[in-house]
Amino acid sequence: MEEKGVVTRILPSLPMEPSLLLPVSVVNYARLVRRPVILEDVTADAGKFSSDAYFSRHRTRSVLCLPILRQAELIGLLYLENRHVAGAFTPDRLTALSLLASQAAISVENALHLARERAARTAAEFLSQAGALLSGSLDFEETLAQLSRLCVQSLAYWCVLDLVEDRELRRVAGACADPAREPLLEQLRQRYPARWDSPHPAARSLRAGAPLWIPAFTDEQLRSMCEDEEHLALVRGLGTNSLVAVPLVARGQTLGVLSLTSATPGRYGQADLDLAQEVAQRAASAIDNARLYREVQRADQRKSEFIAVLSHELRNPLAPIRTGLQLLRSSPPDSPIATKAREIMERQTEHLARLVNDLLDITRISRGRIELQRARIDVRDVVRSTCDDLQPLFERGTLELRLDLPGIPIWIEADETRLVQVLWNLLQNAAKFTPAGGSVTVRVATAGGCAEVSVRDTGAGITPDVMKRLFEPFAQAEQGLARTQGGLGLGLALAKGLIALHGGSIRARSEGPGRGSEFVVSLPLVG
Repeated sequence: MEEKGVVTRILPSLPMEPSLLLPVSVVNYARLVRRPVILEDVTADAGKFSSDAYFSRHRTRSVLCLPILRQAELIGLLYLENRHVAGAFTPDRLTALSLLASQAAISVENALHLARERAARTAAEFLSQAGALLSGSLDFEETLAQLSRLCVQSLAYWCVLDLVEDRELRRVAGACADPAREPLLEQLRQRYPARWDSPHPAARSLRAGAPLWIPAFTDEQLRSMCEDEEHLALVRGLGTNSLVAVPLVARGQTLGVLSLTSATPGRYGQADLDLAQEVAQRAASAIDNARLYREVQRADQRKSEFIAVLSHELRNPLAPIRTGLQLLRSSPPDSPIATKAREIMERQTEHLARLVNDLLDITRISRGRIELQRARIDVRDVVRSTCDDLQPLFERGTLELRLDLPGIPIWIEADETRLVQVLWNLLQNAAKFTPAGGSVTVRVATAGGCAEVSVRDTGAGITPDVMKRLFEPFAQAEQGLARTQGGLGLGLALAKGLIALHGGSIRARSEGPGRGSEFVVSLPLVG
């Protein structure tokens, strides 16, 4: 209150805001020593506080700053100032003023207690609503959009949620308490997306792996989180003065970030940070559960499609085998018809054996039951012999098979049979998905202490969505029977598992559909 030159303030025991326009030196000293500060005549002798420009600016004459204690705890300060009369506050009057401070302490304590109770009730109600929302649906993107709208009703001026996808951030939800300003959020998303390496608060929180809490932005802090002046103008247009950004973490994995901002400086305290972390934890659990459910659905679908493909692949050889048996019964053993029937039956039986062996191998790899028979071998010999064996396959498809081998041995320690199996799968795939007239190039080289065998084709290429699951078992089955072109879709999964057992790796790359693909096998060199 201020009347006839007398200024009275009851201050909380928190750091003083500049907007209070009180002498920082006096208030901070009284807070520190927890004893009254009396300046009977500031103009005559302000002592250690004489350098405070506040007094000359406001023509202050006398001052009293009295700490308010409750059960030995500082809960505030009583500040009185007279701008006309010197000696308005003296030690003799301290008793009466101390009584006033005690009454003020009780009032402040009651007010704080009531405020804490109200805040606790509000937080409990908010968490109850958020929990019901997050557990009500497995469509987590729509759920997060509803969560952002719930947050701006009581917790934030604006709220955004970003998810991590391949070390990039994708905005999935955003809301503002003032719907008229939501277009600004969309402008920010389009012009200044929260990239992993950007100064955006969400990106900073992710990189740090910890919450980012800014109770009141300084101009310097705000600028440091913007890319340029236009970015700064958009952020200011949204009224960003206080912020909490909290990572969404489930099962030790960071899934994204929840960002809350307020237009009011000092809006977010420790209780708000704790509440935001609780909301983020629940949101992360909801996202994780929804993703796990989707994975289970996809796995179930892949299994169903695989069973259909398996049935198709096992049935195909049975018809020519059955026909061959009928021909053998009705033809002399040495006749051309019987000879042809036996050849057909042998090929189809070998095909069935390969299918069954692939199934057994993928099971053994998953259970860790494959034992390698390692020996010191020259990679060039294995590649050359495998290509020779498959040359007829490429000739039938009018494909050119090129070899690029170094002039010196490339020694590795490996199971030759299993390495041939890997190369066989890669070369068969290349021949299968490369149209007539195309080419396949097999190259052997060394890099980074490893032997590298690359198989590059000029075929169909690989789309980004297929690339993500390329080495998963039954990945080919996901494409449906019409696109399997034979096989169970186990070849690449087998290749990856076998190479991993050798301590190596296999990777794929493609520039997209119709632009070919390349598979590179890396295995440790030996002397």
